[in-house]
This record gives sequence, C-alpha cells and structure tokens, in this order.
Amino acid sequence: LHCKYKYYNFVDDKYNIKDYHIRNLADFLINYNVVPANKRRNVEAHLKSCVTKSIKKHRTPSCDSIFSYYTCISDEKLIYFN
Repeated sequence: LHCKYKYYNFVDDKYNIKDYHIRNLADFLINYNVVPANKRRNVEAHLKSCVTKSIKKHRTPSCDSIFSYYTCISDEKLIYFN
C-alpha cells in the first residue's frame, strides 16, 4: 500500500503525509470521479482528519499508520465503493 501511495505522491519515503500529499489525493479522487469537484473542501477536511487519527493511533509515521490512513479514507463517509 505504501509503495502505491508513494508512487502517486500521496505520501513520502518516510511515511509522512503533508498538505501537498492531501491535495494530490484529493485531485486524484476528483479527476477520476470518485467524488464530485464541489466536495473538494469536504474531501480535504476528511483526509486531514484521517491523518490526525492515524498519527494519534500509531504515534510515528509507519506502514501501519499508512494502512490506518487508508482504512479511514475508505470509511464511506465521503468515498463510496460499489
């Protein structure tokens, strides 16, 4: 999972997630019609809250924190899977 997120520039080499990573993921989700463009602020806020949750849970950036971030993102509050 980390390798894929790193490849698309959603995280860095050291498992950190910065604001520009969040913007990149939001752009990706909007460009590929996962979420509508008018929900950008909601998506970015959701992604930031997921970063906060993963940091609180794991303390340091790691593979586990990236997995927690992913599961938080895909909780279907804003992103729905069929």
